[in-house]
Amino acid sequence: MNSFETSIVLPTKDSIKVRGVRRRLLAIAPALPLIIFLAAFFLLPISAIFFYSIQDDAISNSLPRTTAIIKGWSKGSPLPTDAYEAVVRDLVELNSSGNIGALSQRVGNELVGGRAVIIGTMKKLSAPASGEQADWRLRLESAHPAWKQKAVWSVIGNASNTKSFFYLKWATDQLEKLDASGKISSDQGYAFLEMFKRTALISLGVTLLTVLLGYPLAYVMVEAKGKWAAILLLMVLVPFWTSLLVRSMSWVVLLQSNGVVNMLLQYIGFSDSSIQLLYTRFATVAAMTQIQLPFTVLPMYSVMKTIPRTHVRAARSLGAGPLTAHITVFLPQALPGIAAGALLTFILCLGYYITPALVGGAADQMASYYIARFVNEELNWGLASALSLLLTIAAVLIAIPLCRQIMRRNGGRI
Repeated sequence: MNSFETSIVLPTKDSIKVRGVRRRLLAIAPALPLIIFLAAFFLLPISAIFFYSIQDDAISNSLPRTTAIIKGWSKGSPLPTDAYEAVVRDLVELNSSGNIGALSQRVGNELVGGRAVIIGTMKKLSAPASGEQADWRLRLESAHPAWKQKAVWSVIGNASNTKSFFYLKWATDQLEKLDASGKISSDQGYAFLEMFKRTALISLGVTLLTVLLGYPLAYVMVEAKGKWAAILLLMVLVPFWTSLLVRSMSWVVLLQSNGVVNMLLQYIGFSDSSIQLLYTRFATVAAMTQIQLPFTVLPMYSVMKTIPRTHVRAARSLGAGPLTAHITVFLPQALPGIAAGALLTFILCLGYYITPALVGGAADQMASYYIARFVNEELNWGLASALSLLLTIAAVLIAIPLCRQIMRRNGGRI
């Protein structure tokens, strides 16, 4: 071979593919911490919420023999005779393990007095002695008369599978609770649809108030010059940096019977006695509006800051009045900021817990209050997960189309 000749090695398809994969991996490498964070603290919790909302294995795990026998049982047909022996053996084993809480709670969720049925049965039920000929039905019905009715058997048969939509039906008020005779009970417990409606109305009211109060404030902040602009911005940010609990408690101090507001009203002669302001819908909306105001003002301020003032001056030079020029020229350009602030406020309000719990009354509690209650007090993770899932779905369904509209009006930016 001539020394001046050089060999040219052409890249193969495999090497080109490897290089392409390597370039893509290097491109997303800076975002890997964010991806891991979102997977660990967003996707996994959402997946867990979905899992627990359809998990319904309390009865099937506690009564494995019984559920296997009556899984295909129809309520109109006679109960299988071996079901009595199965349920006695299951309950005796469960009682010896001491793990009766899950079963009694699950039966009580669907049957009025179901918790008392399970606990009462456990106290009197005992296994037959070795070699004893047992009348399983008599033994069970003697422990508690509710086993003579089909209601408790229906609840067990309905929960034979480990997965169901029981908690989702309960969270949407579609669950029909039974009484001892098997008829639909008038005591259906919580009115969750009314609670979701209340949550949406309070969130919407707070959002409208923050927009009405925040728009003039954001406009004044944009138009202010020098130190006044910095002072106004600082006045918005200082409450934003303050603890949510501290801000909520400050409203308790202001609105209580001998608080600042009542003292002022009595001083000016508006009222001779204290007015019930605390633990009302007014207190909830007022406190949430004050707390959420920075979340609405700052997005509006950031968009208004980019609007050229020459546009308004051009409209004025063409004969438009100050109000007409503002509404027809400035306001349309500020709409993305208004929509972004309103959307952020509304989504945050849907999940409010501390403020309504501290300043609101019993009829003013929102969805998060009941979720926390079922997790911490009643230990009903399935229902808490179902409520959380519905609230998350509602927030996503509201947020996605509005975000798309905001991006479309704002040139692809949000």
